Formats: sequence, C-alpha cells, structure tokens
Amino acid sequence: MKNIALKWEGTTLFVAAMLALTSCSTPSGMEEITAIETDYGEIIVDTFTTTATVTAVDAAKRRVTLVFPNGSKTTYKAGPEVVNIAQIQVGDQVGAQVTEKAAIFIGQGAPPSAVVGAGVALAPLGRKPGGVVVE
Repeated sequence: MKNIALKWEGTTLFVAAMLALTSCSTPSGMEEITAIETDYGEIIVDTFTTTATVTAVDAAKRRVTLVFPNGSKTTYKAGPEVVNIAQIQVGDQVGAQVTEKAAIFIGQGAPPSAVVGAGVALAPLGRKPGGVVVE
C-alpha cells in the first residue's frame, strides 16, 4: 500500500512541477500531458503545439519575427542549418510541436535500462524551411 501511495504522490508532484514550469512564459497554444503507469513507475508525456505568423524577415541578419495567437511577438535568429531562410515571407504561417517525455522510476533495486539516441532531418535546399529534431 505504501508503494502505491508513493507512485501517486510522485506522479502528482512531477505533473504539478511540469505544469508550473511550462506555464511561465509560453506562447499560446495547445498543451497535452499524459501519464502512463507502468510496473516500474510512470512515464509522463508533455506535448505543446502552437502556430505563429511571420511579421518580419531580415535574411541578411537571419532574423525572423513571429506573432503568436495571444499577441506576443518574438524575434528569432536562424542558425546556419536553416538553409532556406530566403523563402520565408511576411504572412507565412509556421507551426511548432515540442514533445518531452520523462520516466519516473519508483521502487527498489536498479531502474530499468534506457537507450538514448538523437537525429536531425532538415528540408532540402530550395524547399520551404522545416526540420525535425529528435533526442
């Protein structure tokens, strides 16, 4: 019984902490948090999706200004991996989806082993800018 209480308590605290951290200064969008109970603890999956409108582009300085649905405006500097910045135009709609996963091990003994990997895929030269980063 004590172990079940710890599982629930740990998951509740972790979800509360994630909500507090992600709500600090996030552009408006849709956030979905899922908790999956396993034999060893919990897996928390937090996905945030948003869109924005391009309001300014300075290709020479590699800066793009976006306005989010809540009215907030942010200017980003595109790194050298953004090879198609010249194709971004004022009025373009951009979208972003960020997914974070955390596994919480609650129990005795060694935690289950984990395999970690990373990858990046970018839009080919001449296409609209885009990419995927997986870690």
